[in-house]
Amino acid sequence: MISRLAIDLSGNTVRMLAGSVGGRMKAAEAKVPASVMSDGLVLNSASLAPIIKELAAEVDGKEGKAVIAASDSLASFRIINVARDATDAKVESLVRAQLPLDGNRMGMQRVEVAANGPERTVYAVAFDRLKVQGLAAAVRLAGLEPSVVELKSLCVARVAPVPSCVVLDVTVSPAEVFLVDGSLPRLWHTFKVDLSNGAELGQQLAGGARAVLSFYKRLPGGSDYPADAPVFISGEGSPSPLLVSAVQATIGHPIQALPAPPRISPEIRYGPYMACLGLIMRRR
Repeated sequence: MISRLAIDLSGNTVRMLAGSVGGRMKAAEAKVPASVMSDGLVLNSASLAPIIKELAAEVDGKEGKAVIAASDSLASFRIINVARDATDAKVESLVRAQLPLDGNRMGMQRVEVAANGPERTVYAVAFDRLKVQGLAAAVRLAGLEPSVVELKSLCVARVAPVPSCVVLDVTVSPAEVFLVDGSLPRLWHTFKVDLSNGAELGQQLAGGARAVLSFYKRLPGGSDYPADAPVFISGEGSPSPLLVSAVQATIGHPIQALPAPPRISPEIRYGPYMACLGLIMRRR
């Protein structure tokens, strides 16, 4: 596997991981002042750059290029099925119908991710140019070249252990929930959670999962979402049996801790570094 330098800039903490799947990995992180970066929005690229540079030195990141995870709040994405023989112009038209763009402010990227039978599946993203440029500028000022910028939701879908599931990330604040179907991200949402409040935690987690499950099942094709699709909790430790039971009773889907991805160094805290691992697992 290719060795990569992955940087998670999707929240209020910069996380960095250097290495490859099945090989040596080294990780480091640093909390960022709210005046520099807030919920994945870079407010001061020049002040963020030294933090990135210091972390790169800590993980021995010798790669000149870096792959970046950005917050889903910076963009919108759609998964679109098109006819196998659809022209580029037709695909572009379908994408723009679902992702209206302000030409001066928004940019767009689309990637064909699958071809099954008579259809192709396209992943399209509309992103705020200035916000993504601020993120990339911080990386460049740190002496690195951002070769790829991906939304965290796509990274999470790559790490997800089954094709259809919900992932609750409680290592960030606010907490995030990702609905994955067919090994592709479908929905992203944030919700408040208080990990110190055991009495309310079960309801908070259930509410986060229920919000995306209910919405997705009302969408065209969403009614086919597996009733037994698991809900994974990504945290610093395993959830208690009592918490698992409480959440499962509320939403009716099996609940479990997010398992470690295969061939990952055991010393890596894979919950907090989930986005970085998704970047490391890129095929190209």
